[in-house]
Amino acid sequence: TVDVLKIKGDTDNAAFITLGNLETNLGMIPKTGGTFTGNVQSSAGTKASPSIQVNDANTGLYKPASDTIGLSCVGEDIAYVETTGIEIKDGKKLEFRDSGNSNVVSLQAPALTSDVALTLPDSTRCANRYNFSFCWC
Repeated sequence: TVDVLKIKGDTDNAAFITLGNLETNLGMIPKTGGTFTGNVQSSAGTKASPSIQVNDANTGLYKPASDTIGLSCVGEDIAYVETTGIEIKDGKKLEFRDSGNSNVVSLQAPALTSDVALTLPDSTRCANRYNFSFCWC
């Protein structure tokens, strides 16, 4: 058959074993991309060598703990996505940029001796207006 890759068994009169069709890339995903129809699994990786890398050996996604996805950059923890939410690590900041990327609102935790929670009011307060002021005492 044309375009079928086969190998011969280990004895002289063994039958050929069909590995796959060359037209369909032997059933493998092409280098240019494709669609997976099942789960894709990888090793847990580490922050210094994440299991899913983005063309950089120490930048990507890894699994630091059960039910947690870690994001690392230059081998350092940036954030964890967990069942309780998103955790920005090691005093790194969270930035919200305007549409022109020229101005930013930034949230960053200072060095603390205990936890601080910022809780937004529900929608019934202040007639749909929200005014916030923060004071660290």
